[in-house]
Amino acid sequence: MEKNIVLKHEMEKFLRCEKEILQSIDSPFIVKLYETFKDTHYVYLLLNYIEGGDFFDFLSELGICNTSTTQFYFGCLFLGIEYLHNNSIIYRDLKPENAAINSNGYLHIIDLGTAKLLTDDPETGFRTFTIIGKNYVI
Repeated sequence: MEKNIVLKHEMEKFLRCEKEILQSIDSPFIVKLYETFKDTHYVYLLLNYIEGGDFFDFLSELGICNTSTTQFYFGCLFLGIEYLHNNSIIYRDLKPENAAINSNGYLHIIDLGTAKLLTDDPETGFRTFTIIGKNYVI
């Protein structure tokens, strides 16, 4: 990520939170962080390579899935989200573009930039008050 973009859009807090969350977790259904570093222009997150690409593109090519295939993919996502929830982390941006499929067909949740670690604060409890996403008027 370019440092000037991170600063311009005030993303330092989200980037720091993403790094901390990725360093604290280890699940076969979530992208793995190996290292972070920076230079004068960029911040780098060294993640495991997931060779199949994002799930959105995969679904676009695959088309309609049968029931067992759909259940398998949903199960992968569910196990990743369950792992996060069991570690007091809420993901907040689940969509096909934020999952990647490996060469064995397993899904991995990627892009934890909007994830949040919940704390046991007596005033707020296990809740978050930040609104993430787009508002649509129908």
